Amino acid sequence: MDQVSQVKNQFRMEQWKQRIQECQASGMSVSSWCKQNGFAEQTYYRYLKRFRQQLCESLPVPVVEQEKSMVTFSKLEVKAPIPDTKAAVIIRLPNATLEINEGASQQTVQAVLLALQSVC
Repeated sequence: MDQVSQVKNQFRMEQWKQRIQECQASGMSVSSWCKQNGFAEQTYYRYLKRFRQQLCESLPVPVVEQEKSMVTFSKLEVKAPIPDTKAAVIIRLPNATLEINEGASQQTVQAVLLALQSVC
């Protein structure tokens, strides 16, 4: 871009900067202010976006250092004790192991054995 175009562009940006400040100070909606002053809303928002981008580019970027955090482990407490159950019957199959714990009802044992009989 040549020097004349740069100066022209900078002048236009300054004009719009003042216009945007006037609009915001007027207390009017952007739509009403643009209609009253003969500007397209689209143009207003285009320049507003440019100013915001310039502002973002001029802000310093914070340097975030990654902390070397150590992994720590905590002991978890079990609130409900796990009942100490012992298997009364253990049946090992090629693809599964079946355990029937002490205290299982006769109906449960029969149902398990019938199901096992139908599978095998």
